[in-house]
Amino acid sequence: MGERNDDKMCVSMKSQMTNPKSPIAALIFDFDGLIIDTETPQYQTWRDVWAAHGAHLPAERWIELLGKPPTTADLHAELEEKIGRSLDRAAVKGGRGEALMRIIDGMPVLPGVREYLRDAKSLGLKLAVASGSPRDWVERFLKQRELFDWFDAIVTGEDTERHKPNPEPFLEAAKRIGAAAERCIVFEDSTNGIRAARAAGMFAVAVPNPLTHGLDFPAAGADLQLVSMADMSLAELVARAGAASASGIPGAGGG
Repeated sequence: MGERNDDKMCVSMKSQMTNPKSPIAALIFDFDGLIIDTETPQYQTWRDVWAAHGAHLPAERWIELLGKPPTTADLHAELEEKIGRSLDRAAVKGGRGEALMRIIDGMPVLPGVREYLRDAKSLGLKLAVASGSPRDWVERFLKQRELFDWFDAIVTGEDTERHKPNPEPFLEAAKRIGAAAERCIVFEDSTNGIRAARAAGMFAVAVPNPLTHGLDFPAAGADLQLVSMADMSLAELVARAGAASASGIPGAGGG
């Protein structure tokens, strides 16, 4: 029986990745909404807080904040302004926080993520996270899901002065793992993240979540869009990104 095409591709790509001159050297992942869909419950719990006080938090407002640190906006202050009175911030934070953690603690790792991490290591690729969230938030859930040790570097909101859509988080991640920007593939679920990746000169793969699936990722500069990471083998994705890198044409190799 002949060797399967997928097996041939894996062997070929593994050989390519162990070559220091290979076009692709590293994968950089966003965290929230990309590895675990923490974005949806974060929005839903804030929406519920607003609704409990007679106000509506549009999904569009939340989407504006994706990829940015929690300090970017004060949704509590925005709510107080809308309803015209002060609220007990500690009580709101505590109630929402408990509900949020109950939901996220039961959420699975998103499809294809574990397989990509495993296959990346077999291909000799470096792995990093670049998130705008606090370090304790990111590390808590990575450790809880036994994903933490897969990564060679983790960049969080405390590590950079500027945040997505600025490219600094991705450039810092690439620096920490010793990979040139043009040899990195970025996985993102938000248009802010895609813009940051493209501004960094990296191959940008959009993997939307339920909150962001309606966004215009091609307009933001995505080189490729997947429904989930289970949609395409990492070997094929790396081959496409490598072809784009070699040709200098974003998205070369199809999409």
